[in-house]
Amino acid sequence: MPDTLEHGDFWPTNVAVRGDQAVFFDFSDATITHPFFSLRLFLAELGTFLPEQPQARDRIVEAYLSAWAGVSTPALLRRAYELSRPVAAFHAALLYVGHILPALEAQWEMENMAVWALHDLLRELEVAVL
Repeated sequence: MPDTLEHGDFWPTNVAVRGDQAVFFDFSDATITHPFFSLRLFLAELGTFLPEQPQARDRIVEAYLSAWAGVSTPALLRRAYELSRPVAAFHAALLYVGHILPALEAQWEMENMAVWALHDLLRELEVAVL
């Protein structure tokens, strides 16, 4: 997979939709890295945003991966996505500890994000092992 712009803070609340147009904002944590890392945060609390649509997660992942259809087969894209999940959590923890927290004046606002990312990493590794 080619490196690309990774949003870094891609929560559903950082997307505004008006008609058929979407606006993505708050790129303060953006990096150039693996293109599948952005899905981590977007999907983290999807049940809160779409509680009546349990199939939404799979539909969003499939739509996201379809944008990369020219790079590989659907099966390999899905496998790359699955393998990227623990790496995405580790990337987020490193980003917070190495770059974001040291640059913040009020670190208390975001200090739990690195810990949350490491917990996310452990959950992803547990799923990967099963």
